[in-house]
Amino acid sequence: MLETLSAMLWGTASILGSLAIISIIIILHEIGHYYCAKQVGINAEAVCVGFGRLLYEKADKNKTKWQIRLWPIGGYVDLCSDKKRKVNQFLKLSYRKKVWIMLGGVMMNAALAILLFFCCNIIGYEYNIPRIGKINSSSLAELSGMQSGDIIREINNSDVTTWRDVALPIIMAKTTGYPIRIVVERDQKRVSLAKINGNLITFTKNKGVLQSYGIVPATEDWPAIIEKVQPNSPAIIADLQPRDTITHINNQPIEYAYELTNIIKKNPNTTIRLTVIRDGKVIHRTLAVKDRGYIIKSGYAGIKIKNAIKDPTKYDFVEFNLISALWQALAETYQYILIQAATIYLLISGTLPLQTLGGPVVILAQTANLLSIQNFVMLLHWTAIVNISLAFINILPIPVFDGGRIMILTIESLKGSRISWVAQERIDRYTFALLIGLCAMITYNDILRILGGV
Repeated sequence: MLETLSAMLWGTASILGSLAIISIIIILHEIGHYYCAKQVGINAEAVCVGFGRLLYEKADKNKTKWQIRLWPIGGYVDLCSDKKRKVNQFLKLSYRKKVWIMLGGVMMNAALAILLFFCCNIIGYEYNIPRIGKINSSSLAELSGMQSGDIIREINNSDVTTWRDVALPIIMAKTTGYPIRIVVERDQKRVSLAKINGNLITFTKNKGVLQSYGIVPATEDWPAIIEKVQPNSPAIIADLQPRDTITHINNQPIEYAYELTNIIKKNPNTTIRLTVIRDGKVIHRTLAVKDRGYIIKSGYAGIKIKNAIKDPTKYDFVEFNLISALWQALAETYQYILIQAATIYLLISGTLPLQTLGGPVVILAQTANLLSIQNFVMLLHWTAIVNISLAFINILPIPVFDGGRIMILTIESLKGSRISWVAQERIDRYTFALLIGLCAMITYNDILRILGGV
């Protein structure tokens, strides 16, 4: 009972902490607009933390009201309010100054991402060595001559350190159609693999970038050993016990514990046959998987699997000096911007399924997960990526985003007159409706993904 209560309290704290982090990112984005407006002579009417009923307000020497509101989810900057004088002051600004204000939020998020990457690089972090665990049959990796146990060292003449250095060239090869050339370390020698045409790469909703290429990274030794069995569960009825090792499901061998958990989650209300090793003897059990969940059903067996045994040979540690840390932070920011741009292109071209998109639910869940495992550097790194995503989305030429406002300002500058309020209102209304539909679909995908449906 105490263990369950502790888990619930920590889970609640993780969710609240992740909401706070996301809110801070949004607030800093808005403060970026505030400071850029101030630089060109526009003092904002209000800077609001949260939404809803006003709880606290204090005006500074420039008469800007700094407010805290009831619901502390994000915030906003009110540049002009309904004051005609402030509106006219903004409209009289030059095109360059208006664009500067619009870019303020994006620049703040980009700067914060660089700072967070810099902190990660100074602290140092552990990463998975890009060692191949398994090659999927009839895949592009197999076609290139890649083998299990290979360590990827170079792609298209660029050195490889982490799996991100592998995923990005694959994405870019698909985007550009250029060939991908991989050099691996095999038996302490460097081997150049056959080049693969980027157009041959295919992404599907059920596979990540590496899996689409046919690569399964090497993982820790993680057999499906039962650590705990829940009372009154399907596992109790099936006579499964702690220390049992599950080696086969429906007569098919399994190497890793995640194979067992995936099959259970994706097959509610089904019966599966298990081959189990108990005290050195092979026995067979039948498990009737139940369902759990109200909206999305997922399988439930009532077993907890023993954690993986960490293999130190599959990891390395890296840290940088001040200059190298800054240079690496800039390089990482550039890499993630390229990933965002390539993703948008692949989505528009229909190459990448919309189901692969992650939205606010996934961001919240991932942030909460990183908080729950208390990995500070991973949390900083993830927060930096969220900042880059927010900056990139906001710079897109979509009317309700900052990039869309810049696009409208550019059109007005070229035609020498302003777009009418009626036309702007219609553009915003239609764009907002489309975005609401897209957000609803992404959120649905998020829920499916979190609950195991995707």
